[in-house]
Amino acid sequence: MVLPMLRRSRKEAARGGEVVGVEEEVAVPAHFRCPISLELMRDPVTAATGITYDRECLERWLERGHGSCPVTGRPVRMGDLVPNHATRRMIQDWCVANRARGVERVPTPRVPVGEADAEEAIAEGTSEKALAVLDAALCTDAGVESARAHALTVPVLVKKMFRVSDMATDFAVSALWRLCRTSGSGAGSCRAEALRVGAFQKLLLLLQVGCAGVTKERASELLKMLNGSRGSVECIETVDFKGLKRPF
Repeated sequence: MVLPMLRRSRKEAARGGEVVGVEEEVAVPAHFRCPISLELMRDPVTAATGITYDRECLERWLERGHGSCPVTGRPVRMGDLVPNHATRRMIQDWCVANRARGVERVPTPRVPVGEADAEEAIAEGTSEKALAVLDAALCTDAGVESARAHALTVPVLVKKMFRVSDMATDFAVSALWRLCRTSGSGAGSCRAEALRVGAFQKLLLLLQVGCAGVTKERASELLKMLNGSRGSVECIETVDFKGLKRPF
């Protein structure tokens, strides 16, 4: 990967002339690049196959239905990814050393979470941090199973859309998408529950008022998923929990 930047010409600056941008190229070491994107890794994780990837790139790879390591072809599971702290620290040191050339330091990535974190996040369910933890926990099979088993998961996610902040809405949409996207009775129950508590209306509104990037893609996918179940589910028009028969 090459990172272009503009730097001021010392010679022209010294004589007070017109400043001209000079494009420089910063070559990223090969072992700092993700094998999937070929770009600088921001959150390096090592799969069971021994290959290190950028977490987000590998998650997207697996979410597209691939179940194997892109390099070795051996099976890879989301829950088996191990943070590569040594590589991440080397990347951060390299970024700091090249700061003068326009390279920004890679921030320390999020802490991996598991089933217990998912349950705690659902119980809190009010802050951006809790929604972020829940969304991250749903990257694992154990996290998804734990969240689906909790009666409040889907209602809380739907309720938090538009109620806290744009960031909270992004996390809520992402978490709901992770719960509903797979096949099976568990995902079907989540889709039905999402319809009952008004997710379809909120997602339509979200696309109307505007959202970008991954949130827009996942909101659109969610609408397609939910649309297939609309005929068999009685929807609640209000964005609150009025009308729900189950006790909370």
